Amino acid sequence: MSLENPSPSRGQESEHSESIPGIEKAKGFDELFEALRALGGLWGSDGTRYSSEDLEDSIRHVREGQSRLKSITRTGGLREKVAALLIEKKESDEASLMPKVGDLVVLTKISQFADQQPMASGEEKIEGVLTQEIILGKPILLGAGRHTSSVQAMRKGEKGFVVETENSTYLLERK
Repeated sequence: MSLENPSPSRGQESEHSESIPGIEKAKGFDELFEALRALGGLWGSDGTRYSSEDLEDSIRHVREGQSRLKSITRTGGLREKVAALLIEKKESDEASLMPKVGDLVVLTKISQFADQQPMASGEEKIEGVLTQEIILGKPILLGAGRHTSSVQAMRKGEKGFVVETENSTYLLERK
């Protein structure tokens, strides 16, 4: 299937800003690549022709951190779809790393002023089996009644998850 260059005049709305169903409906990068191949590529708003191979290469470079998202054309909602898929992938990766109920975990109290590294002296560790899903506003419960105060925030760190509670900050790791 070959695309004709629509050559929109400057300042006019064109189909470049509208979503293309195959792109919009893609649920992952494989489906997105299939849609781009089926389309045979895209025309940019400036008349540039992007082959499906070039688009796939650009997307791979963005995924690998070698290029910025803005290097991908907005035509057909492609840039927005790539951004949405990148966010979904990141959230999915983080969710798979999150300790689950039944996992043996270690909570190490860390100093907020030591660049989130475990404290050298007076280090406090809590070890146990996670007995409840980690939920904002609730304590982290470990077997035998050990727990933290309510979780206020949590983010992915280099070595695990940094958990901020009402009273302390912890590094949460699977053991």
